[in-house]
Amino acid sequence: AAIGAAMIFGSDDAGGPRVDIALFSDQNGPPPLLKTRLTNALEGEESLEPSLPGVEYDENGMPEGVGDGDASITVTEISSNAAPAPASTPLPKAPIQGFFERTPAGDLPRIAANGQTPAQAYARPFAGAPGAPRVSIIVGGLGLNQNHTLSAINELPPEVTLSFVPYANDLQTWINRARAAGHEVLLELPMEAYDYPNVDTGPPTLLTSAKHEENVRRLSLLMGKASGYSGVTNYQGAKFATDARAAQPVLKAIKDRGLVFMHDGAAARSALPQAAQDAGLTFSVADRIVDS
Repeated sequence: AAIGAAMIFGSDDAGGPRVDIALFSDQNGPPPLLKTRLTNALEGEESLEPSLPGVEYDENGMPEGVGDGDASITVTEISSNAAPAPASTPLPKAPIQGFFERTPAGDLPRIAANGQTPAQAYARPFAGAPGAPRVSIIVGGLGLNQNHTLSAINELPPEVTLSFVPYANDLQTWINRARAAGHEVLLELPMEAYDYPNVDTGPPTLLTSAKHEENVRRLSLLMGKASGYSGVTNYQGAKFATDARAAQPVLKAIKDRGLVFMHDGAAARSALPQAAQDAGLTFSVADRIVDS
């Protein structure tokens, strides 16, 4: 039945001769989408806009070697179809002397003697045109999956900020690799979700039910896992974000460490912006989640 349907409804043209053009000798990425506009040009019926990479065209806009009764095509070999790595200036390896202090919880960020903050020391330098619109992109959840983390570090433009999970193995190594590729780095702070502990964000999760001193202790444990981040961001935390009483001491401690806070904006009725303002903390909220 399938053969009969193909004979009745099929196209004779689809069964005609086909020419495949190999554009790349080294297949380092997904197969290129070969365009089909050579179909009529091979029969000499129409000219072709010179556009296929690696194909040499004659003065009439036809691929060289394509003429009356001649279906040969000259192809200039391209060594690879892998996208070139974006040029980037490496950021200094962390920790930077003067911007950390040794504590039982690890090396914690601190404001330098000259008043410069870790947020300033570890930030990626940026100078945009005055008045020009700006778009900031953060990719989070990194450090747990090696392939995804390597892809983010090596393939994304250095202007993209990378956010790392504090539980990642070799967290400092990941952060230094990201900074070597030019990426600014954030550290994720697990915060209490509405359905905690069903959504288990780990033992050091910041909780609305914990005493102020306990949340600050947990914050120190999280920040002491690595150095080199210019700020922190939340992981989960919809419930924690609505409790200004619990958030205030945490935000004050982040401010005293010379960091900034970027919230993903997922929490409704968030009390964090006002609490951050009261604490004098530089605080920003993302206006959308591109892909959760």
